[in-house]
Amino acid sequence: MAQRRSKGRASSSVSLFSDSVSKRIALSGRRRSAVIVLACCFLFAVVGITFVLLRQGEYRLTRSSGPGVAAEADARQGAHESEPVDRGEPSDSEGSSKASDSTETFFVHVDGAVASPGVYELAAGSRANDAVRAAGGPTEGADLSMLNLAQKVSDGEKIHVPAQGEAAPQPSQADVGSIDPSVPPIGSGSSKGGASLVNINTASVDELKTLSGVGESTAKAIVEDRTNNGPFASKEDLMRVSGIGEKKYAKLEGSICV
Repeated sequence: MAQRRSKGRASSSVSLFSDSVSKRIALSGRRRSAVIVLACCFLFAVVGITFVLLRQGEYRLTRSSGPGVAAEADARQGAHESEPVDRGEPSDSEGSSKASDSTETFFVHVDGAVASPGVYELAAGSRANDAVRAAGGPTEGADLSMLNLAQKVSDGEKIHVPAQGEAAPQPSQADVGSIDPSVPPIGSGSSKGGASLVNINTASVDELKTLSGVGESTAKAIVEDRTNNGPFASKEDLMRVSGIGEKKYAKLEGSICV
């Protein structure tokens, strides 16, 4: 009997111990689940708060910088649109000068001993020498000594280049009317006292010999110089001829013209 009682007590003790262990295991499992749930909730809370804070910071940054930048860009665009655009349009003075340059031409008639007689268009300020060149230049038989190649020509004027031995042509009434009144006719001149002046660009050797102190050699030197170097642009250019210095020119100045 005693053994049976001891065995019963032992089995009951084992049963109680097993129940206690099972309860403890179940309790620890519940605690672990609770801890895991709490940890997950805490983690979700942290992530949610962080996301909200980041969104708020981005919104504030956008509000603080976005409108200002946009306003500055709008201001710059408005200033750019309001600035006048320089299209390079010419001013009144430039336009008038271009218009005058395009219209300051005239026509002259060149005939006689030239390569291509005809009507030619010349620029304003052109001289008889320019007209002769426009017509192809003088021929071999031309006598340029009878022309004042340095004289300015005007619109509608006729320039006749005589041949050697040909008498100097008398200008017609139309030619006289077209010549600038401030310039003496080609091949003629007069002094203030009414005495005839000798045109050093057109005078022949015999005519040059009528000047005081000019002999045949000097007269030939004058004709040769203007033939080789072109007409004299002024009376002072006569001093470029060999044998004519300042003293000799002073004696001739009142008796010559160009």
